[in-house]
Amino acid sequence: MKTASGRLSLLTAAAVMVATASPAYASLEPATVDETQDVGKAGMPDLGPQVTPEASLTGALTADLNESTALAVSADDGTVELTSDEAPSSLSVTLPPEVASETPEVSEQGAIVFPPSGSTGVTTEVLALADGRVSIQATLAGPQSPDSFRYELGDGQVPHLRPDGGIDLVSSATGSVIGAIDPPWAFDADGRAVPTSYSIDGSTVVQTVKAPDDATYPVVADPTFGHTYGIPTAYLNKRESRQAADAGDISAVCGAIGLWSPPAGVICGLNISIIVRGSKPIVASGKCVKLLLSPVSATPVAYTGGNCR
Repeated sequence: MKTASGRLSLLTAAAVMVATASPAYASLEPATVDETQDVGKAGMPDLGPQVTPEASLTGALTADLNESTALAVSADDGTVELTSDEAPSSLSVTLPPEVASETPEVSEQGAIVFPPSGSTGVTTEVLALADGRVSIQATLAGPQSPDSFRYELGDGQVPHLRPDGGIDLVSSATGSVIGAIDPPWAFDADGRAVPTSYSIDGSTVVQTVKAPDDATYPVVADPTFGHTYGIPTAYLNKRESRQAADAGDISAVCGAIGLWSPPAGVICGLNISIIVRGSKPIVASGKCVKLLLSPVSATPVAYTGGNCR
């Protein structure tokens, strides 16, 4: 039973919980394309202005997010691709096949919506954001919906889990950060935060949603991703980390960084002693070195996984 806003009333939710001792939900029926824009939105972060995509001649749904960034979403396999004139490479994420098997539509609110297929009860929206990012929102209709979603990254993108729960996307060719996935979030229809987290399985980012027994469905879970234009970061592998800790070999590391970004290579060269001194204990601990290259300094930081091999 829904209220006019598409959410279960608190009184009805309480009655369902008492009667069934299972999670409350507004309806197990999949929402329509435009209903997905209205349910489960309370408490969610403000993602800013959106851009409405259009169908291209190739069948993909495309949008110019701003002057430098473009979005293309494949209607065939649910691949979401971002390209930017200001970034060294494109970013791509393929939606889980179980939630992207139906032909997408553009809703009245401007979202690309993949209707639910089979019995998953999951509607997936792709929101094109004017700041150059993309928000992928999976709307879980009820407790029968999947609780984990596998997002396959494109070739050349290596995921690194950050302490804040987000993910850095690192170029396998250069070891530099080329993009990022924001820390995950999920909310139920009453605006209550639902526990969610990322894990990494090879080149796949897995989002797990742990809705509590008293969650009011639908539940919306979101990964938001985009290019990064902040402090250049170089993820060194184990061999390169050993070089960074050796005063005789560090120049090779700075030279390689300079091929990717000449200014970053200069910063590396000007901070050789700092890098060597900071890298030694990191290498001794069996970890790899991540270099944060600001305009005036270079800071070695320990990391594991991903490119650390």
